[in-house]
Formats: sequence, structure tokens, C-alpha cells
Amino acid sequence: MILILWFFALFGSQFYLFSSGTPQPAHFVIVSLFLSYFFRRKLVYRLDEHRRTVLAIYFAFMVYMFFCNVVWSILEQDTSFLISLVFWVFSFLLMATLLIAQDDLGLDVALRRSAFLGVVILLIFWALGLGRYNYGFRYNGYFNDPNQMAFWVLCASAVYFYLSDRKNRYLVLLLSLTALFVIFTTSSRSALLGAVFIMLAASLRFMGVGAGFALGNKIVYTCLAVCLIPVAAYLILGTEAAVGLFDRFANTNFGEQAELRGYTRILNYPEYLLFGAGQGLDSRFDSVHEVHSSWVAVLFYYGLIGAGLFLYLLMKTFLKLDMAGKLVFIAPIMYGISTYGLRTPIFWFFLASAVSYARRPNSHVKL
Repeated sequence: MILILWFFALFGSQFYLFSSGTPQPAHFVIVSLFLSYFFRRKLVYRLDEHRRTVLAIYFAFMVYMFFCNVVWSILEQDTSFLISLVFWVFSFLLMATLLIAQDDLGLDVALRRSAFLGVVILLIFWALGLGRYNYGFRYNGYFNDPNQMAFWVLCASAVYFYLSDRKNRYLVLLLSLTALFVIFTTSSRSALLGAVFIMLAASLRFMGVGAGFALGNKIVYTCLAVCLIPVAAYLILGTEAAVGLFDRFANTNFGEQAELRGYTRILNYPEYLLFGAGQGLDSRFDSVHEVHSSWVAVLFYYGLIGAGLFLYLLMKTFLKLDMAGKLVFIAPIMYGISTYGLRTPIFWFFLASAVSYARRPNSHVKL
């Protein structure tokens, strides 16, 4: 039963049936998992050193985040800072539960199948004309916006990569190609950049296991494959979505995007960079929108102290991965440069899967 809940927690996280910022069906499944592990299991779990370290760093970040938001909520007499606390606490509980559950027999299989089916079903939905087009030609399935869907596909592909055996290299490559195609339908620039790293990793795994190619040949073949992907997608899609994606890249106004994503806040309000501005009341900065970049948001809202802790959390796992694992890890990171995705459950499924991969004895084997 517990594995079924995990399956639907990941798979169901792609269905946004209610308005943005409110609990979705998958959130209730995840809450049931929190309760299950709290009441059904021992309160003290035997975690290996890496998982304990990851949780300790994350907890330290949470303490600082909590302190920062509470202080700003009191100073500004505004409750929006407390709403941010809810999202972060939920994410911490999900991450902690995932790390604890990694000792459960069959969890990797359940999450791997859920991620694979989740990406494939999006392709089927698109082919059948199901789902939504809330932003013109950009397909967003049952998500609230196309970028959200593209990020989910990136992270789900990473989950499948990390939890798959090396002998499943054909399915890894197949899913990566499927994910890339689905991302093309969303016309998400940030996700497309991340998908390039997924494809590089999938190609390395495909050619590095049971193949006699030299490293130089691997690099050449991989680069050629990645260069041909946009052309192939254009020929396959041959639609407004493909043309629109290339137009979005060509017509990008970097100055406008820097302001929209929140990069200019770092320059305009440097006094907040040490301790953080707290995550709320963005009207203080002449804006009605939050920072639209995961990494700028962590830096600006929680300062160098909070950003340092969060970066340490990521690097602790990243440095333990092999080359292919590192490339996969970079994909959601690239997305986060221009879009905020830290409050979505799929990011924490991705990070927990990376921790699981890093714990494997052969995770350092060069492909």
C-alpha cells in the first residue's frame, strides 16, 4: 500500500486541478505519507552518513529561513512571509520522508515506474489533444502553466535516470527523447536548456555501457546528437509550437528578462544580500511578482547566509555523482536560473533520487 501511495504522489503531482498556490490532489497523498511514516514506523531511523548530513544541512537552512521570515513578518506586519513558511516546511517533510523511505524495498521501482509513465502519459495527452493551452500555442497539459509542466518533465526524467539500473540504458535514452519532445511542446526556454544536459547524460550512459567507443568518439557522437535534436523536433512537430520556440529564443530581451526574473533586485537593493529580505511582500520592491529565479530568490530572500546553506545542501550530493549523474543534476539547476521551481514537490523527488544515486557504490564509476 505504501508503495502505491509513493507511485501516485509522484505521478499525481502533474495534475493541477485547483488554482495556483493552493493544495493539489498529490499534496494530500504526500500528507498521508507523512502521517504513515510518523505513526507506522519508529521515530528514530538509521540513516547512513550522507543522508544524515543532507538532512542536517537542510534543517539548518530551514531554521534560518524560519527565523528570517518570522522576523520580517513582525517588522512589516504582513502574513505573506508566513505563507512561504508553509511551502518550505512541506518541502522539508517531503524530502525527509523520501530519505527515510529509501530503505524500503521496492521504493526505487515504484518511483521509477511512476516517473516513466508520467512523462509518457503527457506525450499521449498531447497527441490526443487532451490538456490545456493557457498560453497560446504553448501546451501545459494539466499544469497551471507551460514552464511548470516542462520543469516537472525535467525532474521526472532525472528521477528515472537516477533510479534506473545501468542495463536500462535503452529506456533511459527513450525517455530522454520523449521528455525532450514534450518539452518542445511547452516552448519553455529554460527547460530546453536543461533538457540538453539530460540528453548528454542519457547519451553517455547509452554509449558508455557495453560499448567500445573511446572518450573522444563519445563526445563527438553526443555533440552531433544534441545538435540534430532541434532540427529533428522541428521536422517532427512542424507546427506553430516549434516555430514559436525558436522565435522566443531569437526575440529574448535579456534586459527585460533580468528585471522580470528578479536579477535587478540584487543590484537595486544590495542591503538585503547579507541576511535576506524574507520571502513575501514584494511590493516593497515596486513589484507585484515574486522573484522568478530559484537561485536569485534564495539569495535575495535569505541572503548570503541562507543561500550558502542551500548551495552547500546541493553541492554535498552533486560532488558525489559521476559525470552522467552530474549532467542530469545540472538540468533542473539550469531551469532554476530563470524560473522558480523550489516549491513544487517534483524538485524534492529529484533531489532525493540524486541522493539515492550518490549512495550507490558504483555512482563514481566513469561512463
